[in-house]
Amino acid sequence: MNSPFAPVDLSRNASSYLWHFCSGNLSNVPSGINLGNTGKLSGPAFIAIAQDTGYYSFITNHVSRSITRNHFGNSLLNTPVSDSLGNFGGIIPSHVEGIQVKKDNDGNWYGFIVGGLGDEKLICLDFGNSLGNTPTAKDFGNIGNLAYPVDFYLFQENGRWIGFTVNYNSSTVTRFNFGNSLANTPSAINLGNIGKLDHPCGICPFIENGRWYMLITNFESHSISRLSFGNSLLNNPAGTNIGEATELDSPFDVTLIRDCDKTFGFVGNRYSDNIVRLDFPQGITGDITYTNLGNIGNLFHPHGISDVYRVDNEIFVFIANIDDHTLSRLYFSTCTEPSVLTSTSRDPQPLFYKHEGNYNISLILDQGLPTEEFACKNIVVKEGPTVTLPNDTSVCPGIKLLLDVGGGYQSYRWNDGTTSQSMITPSVKTDTIWVEVSNQIGCKARDSMILAHYPDNFFLGNDTAFTIGQSITLNAGYGYMSYLWSTGESQSSITVIKPGEYAAPVTVANTCILTDTIQISLKVDVPNFFTPNGDGFNDTWSPKIFYHYPEADIKIYNRFGKLIASYRGIDPGWNGTYNGRPLEPDTYWYLIDLKNGIKPFTGSITIKR
Repeated sequence: MNSPFAPVDLSRNASSYLWHFCSGNLSNVPSGINLGNTGKLSGPAFIAIAQDTGYYSFITNHVSRSITRNHFGNSLLNTPVSDSLGNFGGIIPSHVEGIQVKKDNDGNWYGFIVGGLGDEKLICLDFGNSLGNTPTAKDFGNIGNLAYPVDFYLFQENGRWIGFTVNYNSSTVTRFNFGNSLANTPSAINLGNIGKLDHPCGICPFIENGRWYMLITNFESHSISRLSFGNSLLNNPAGTNIGEATELDSPFDVTLIRDCDKTFGFVGNRYSDNIVRLDFPQGITGDITYTNLGNIGNLFHPHGISDVYRVDNEIFVFIANIDDHTLSRLYFSTCTEPSVLTSTSRDPQPLFYKHEGNYNISLILDQGLPTEEFACKNIVVKEGPTVTLPNDTSVCPGIKLLLDVGGGYQSYRWNDGTTSQSMITPSVKTDTIWVEVSNQIGCKARDSMILAHYPDNFFLGNDTAFTIGQSITLNAGYGYMSYLWSTGESQSSITVIKPGEYAAPVTVANTCILTDTIQISLKVDVPNFFTPNGDGFNDTWSPKIFYHYPEADIKIYNRFGKLIASYRGIDPGWNGTYNGRPLEPDTYWYLIDLKNGIKPFTGSITIKR
C-alpha cells in the first residue's frame, strides 16, 4: 500500500494500449439495484445478454409463456427500453425456462429456448442480421428426452455449436449438436444422470487448460455436481457431486467466469433470496470456497442468472426474480484507489494504491479492431508496516539513547548497520538516525530523526583582571533555558566589581546542565622599588591601591623571612627602616591582604639609595 510500482507490458506491439488499474473485480462485493418490471415481465425465468447495435437482454416469462426484449443502448447501466416479442403463435411452451442468444459465423443472430411441463420442446428464434429485428420461430419439439428442461447453454467448439439443458423431472442432461451452423436442425441425446443429479436447474460449461467442465446446481440436495468432458464437449462426461454446502439453499442457477487469473462462480439461492460467490483457488477441479454475499439488488426468489458480462473495465450480472416479476442488476464497478486510474502508454508511469484490497489491472490492445485482445492481472495490496522514531531531539554531551521500535517486524535495518529492533545512538556528532523495517510479505517502511548533541564548549571566556575601582560584565550567552551564577543571580549576564572565581551553570534541557568558571583577578599597581634617601622624591613605598582599601594589612619581609614592617592601608606607607634605622639597599618581600575576601597576594620591592 502506497508503494509505487511500474507496470511492464510484455505483450506484442499494438496500435493502441488502454490500461485500467482498477477494473471491475469479482473478488469484491458488487453493488446491486432492482430495475423493477422492465417491460411486461411475467414470472421472468432466465435472461441472456448480447451486444449488437447496443446491448440487449432477452428474458423468458415463465407465467405468460412469452419473451421480453430489453434494449439498453450503449451501456448496461442505462434504463432499458422494453418490448414483448410475444409467444410466436403459441409455440412457446408452458413453464418456459432457459434462453441463449448467439451470433453465428454467417452474421445472423439466433435465440434458443427450452421449457415445457408436458409440452417440452426446444425453440429457435431467427433474428437475421440484427437483434432489433422481429424474429421468426421454429419448433424442434421434444428431442433428447426432455423432461421439464430448465436452463440452457450454448457453446462453440472448433467450429461446432453444442448446447446443453438439464431436465428437472428426470435429473438428466440432454446434449444438442448443431454442427457448423445454428441454422441446422440439431441432433440430441440424453446423457442420463451423471454426478448424482437431484432435480438439476442451473448449468454452465467452462474450459480450463484445454479441458471442458460443467457445473450443475441440484435444487433438492442443495449441492453442485461437476461434469468432466475432457478435450471436447462431445465426449461422454464423468461426473461427481461436490457435496452439499451450508451456503447453498435450493440453488437454482449458476454462472462461471475467468476473472484475470482466478475463476469465480455465482449461484442464486431460490428461497433464501441471496447470492453465493464461488471461488476456485486451485482451479475448477479443486475445492470451492463459498461466500454468501447476501441479498444484493432486492432479490426475490432469484431464478436465472445471466452470464457475467464484462464491458471494458466494468462487470455486470443480471438476475431474474421470478415471483415479483423484476430484474436485479449486480455491478462490479471500477474504483478510485490507484493514484493513476488509466493510461494509454505501452509502459505506464509508476502508480500506487491508497488502501488495502484486491484489484485488477487490465490491458486492452487494439481496442475496436479485429485484433483486439484483453489481458488482466489480479494483485492483492496489503497494508505496509509503520514505524515511528522519536521527534528530532538534542541530548547532553556524552549521552547515548536507546531507540527501540518494537517487535513484530520481519527485519530491521538501522543507519549504523544494526539489524535488531533497537540500537544505541553514538555519544558524539550530530547525525540523522533512520530505521527501515519490513513485514512478512516484504513491504517496507522507514522513519528518521535528527539527533543533535548540545555543544560541550560552553565558555565564559578566558580568565581576566581589572584594576581597582573598575567593573567587568560576564556574559553566558543567550538561548539557554535557565541560568544560575555562583553569585545567586539568574540572568544571562552579570556585572562584578570584585576579583574572584565566578561559575555559571546553564540549563540547555531539563536534564542537561553545562557549566564553566572564570577567574577574575585584580590588577594591582604596586611599585617594585623606592629610594628612601631623603630627597623628597619616592622616599616611601605606598601603592595607590591602599587608598581604596584602608583596612588592608601589609607586611614586609627580608629575604630570610623575618618580618621587618607591618602597617595598614590607611598608614602613610613604609619608609625603608627597621626599628627606626634605615635598611641597606636590597630586595624585600611583601604580603598584602586587602581584607575583602580576596586571596592575599605577594611580590618583591627593592630599596635603592
